[in-house]
Amino acid sequence: MEKNCFAFCLIALLLFSWALVVNSVLAGFVLHNLWAWFMMPLGISAISIFHAMGIMSVFNVFTSGILLTMVHNQQNKEEDPDKALWKVAGLVFGSTAGFLTIWLVGYIEYYLMTVYPGF
Repeated sequence: MEKNCFAFCLIALLLFSWALVVNSVLAGFVLHNLWAWFMMPLGISAISIFHAMGIMSVFNVFTSGILLTMVHNQQNKEEDPDKALWKVAGLVFGSTAGFLTIWLVGYIEYYLMTVYPGF
């Protein structure tokens, strides 16, 4: 039983690590595009994707305490560890969906700004 739990935990750790890396790159891509679309026309210098990833990483340092507190509270309620693991997975993949939604809305706003510049 412990061997299966170890393998499951190792696979889960690897998948979540991969998901967090992908999420970080996606967040940098989204911030880079939003910066280019909305900040550069105001005269602010461009940033690279790596700068955007760094800005998002700093932002996540200040907001990650919320996630850790939620996970800690769920584990203290003597809840099934698998449920807590799925909740964390939902938060990670939910943030990915959130970044994609923000990027889509930003693209639509940018498109409307280019089609109707005086509006």
